[in-house]
Amino acid sequence: MKKGLSSAIACLAIASACSAPAEPVPAGTTEEAVQPAAAPPSLIDPRVAEVLAAAKKRLVADRALIENRLGYERALERQRRQRVDSGMQARLVPPGKRPEALAEALRKAAEDAALIVVALKVEAPAPPTPVPAEHRGDAPYAYTSEQLFASHALTAHFGGGDDKAVGTWLAAVERAGAPLPFIDAIAREGDELVVRGRLLGEIEVVPPRHVIAPLTIEALAAGAGVEAPPREAFGAERETIDRLIAEHTALLQEIDQAMATLGVSHLEAERFRLYARAADRIDEVLGTGHGGH
Repeated sequence: MKKGLSSAIACLAIASACSAPAEPVPAGTTEEAVQPAAAPPSLIDPRVAEVLAAAKKRLVADRALIENRLGYERALERQRRQRVDSGMQARLVPPGKRPEALAEALRKAAEDAALIVVALKVEAPAPPTPVPAEHRGDAPYAYTSEQLFASHALTAHFGGGDDKAVGTWLAAVERAGAPLPFIDAIAREGDELVVRGRLLGEIEVVPPRHVIAPLTIEALAAGAGVEAPPREAFGAERETIDRLIAEHTALLQEIDQAMATLGVSHLEAERFRLYARAADRIDEVLGTGHGGH
């Protein structure tokens, strides 16, 4: 009896649910209109996201560049002290020194070192390779030795002697205050010791202006490796990209000043690096410390 009653109640409940009136649809709408909306896809174009990220990154980097200008000036002061402390300036050919005068000073030092000079020739340097007025790109300008140093080729033939005698000759050159021969090779040719190298003279150089161009959507997209999106693709972010570009444009003069300071510091660093490499070559050839840097 109880089982029949419970079955009847269950049937009644099902019937009530099935016969209950549906929720009314608001006037002026359809049933489809009130269905829950699917989660919207990302509203930002991936290209736009890349351009915005590149603009923000560039703005942060160039603000840091401006803030570090004092650090570049201090680095330049250290580099100039390094030139003096290393003896670099004394080892270079003074401006206007003729090849004949250089050869005579080297002969005199060889005689002081008890070397027999069979022949000694110093050649005039080739015309310098020009440095451009402007440089573009992310990396600093890459100088060559021919842009920063005038190279006087040297060939010396000594009667007898050995590598140690060449070291004695270089020491005599330094004592005399003459420019240092940067030795590239020593060879025995018959009874003669042949030394080949060069004397270096500093070339006055104005660093190229490192041009930082105003930001554009096209340039930012190219740097990010994506196709440039049209302005309408930015949608609500159009104001953001315009603001970032405007903020960077307002910094261009300060960026230019910081890059000029950095350019001089980079030039001095490259000049010393090339000088030190030539001095290291002396040590490699002689196995001594005549590089002196």
